[in-house]
Amino acid sequence: MASASSAEGPRIFRELDRKGKAVRVVVILFLVLHVTALLVGGALPKIRAVFTPVIGLYTDALKMTNSWGMFGKPPTSTNVQIEGVRTNGSFAVLSTTDAHDRTFAERIRDTRIRKFEGRLAEAADLKRLGDPFLEYFCRTGKQQYPDLREVRVRNVLHETKDDNGVVTRARSTTIVASRRCDGSAVNRILAPMKPSAPSSEGGEP
Repeated sequence: MASASSAEGPRIFRELDRKGKAVRVVVILFLVLHVTALLVGGALPKIRAVFTPVIGLYTDALKMTNSWGMFGKPPTSTNVQIEGVRTNGSFAVLSTTDAHDRTFAERIRDTRIRKFEGRLAEAADLKRLGDPFLEYFCRTGKQQYPDLREVRVRNVLHETKDDNGVVTRARSTTIVASRRCDGSAVNRILAPMKPSAPSSEGGEP
C-alpha cells in the first residue's frame, strides 16, 4: 500500500500518518517563528519590545537571526583602511575594506578581515579590537616595510546625496586610531579631525 501510495504522488495533510503530520507541523512552526523574528528584528525598539517575551530566547539568547536593520542607524563609515607610516614620513595602505578592485576569489578570501576592519570605526569595537588588530599590522607590515614606525586606522566617509541630488554629507576622512610599532599601546583618537583626502601610497596627506 505504501509503495502504491507513493507512486500516486504527494498526499494531502489529512492523509499523512501521525509522524508525518508532526514533522510538517514542527517545520511550519519553525518557519513562522524564524520569519517573524527576522521581521521583528528590523523593526523599531517599541515594536520589538512587544514580541521580546515570545521570541527573545530565539533571537537574543540563541542568536538565530540576522536583522534586516531597516530602521537601524546608518553606517558611520563607507570604508576603513589600515595605513603604515614609514620613518621617512611616507605611508602605504596595508589593508582596506574597499574591495572594488579585487577579484572574486580575493573578496571571498578577505571577507573576514574586512569585516573586522569595518568594525574599527565604532568606538566600542575599537576599544575592544584596536590594540591587538594594530599590533598585528605592525608585525606583518614590517615584513614588507622594515622601517615601519606606526600604523593607523583611517575612517573614509564618502559623499552622500538625497533624492534631489543635494549633498547631505561631504566626503572626508578621519584618523580614528594609531599605534607606534615600538611596543607602545594603541592611541585612540575619537574626536573629529580636519577632513583630508583619502590616502594612498605616497607622502603624508
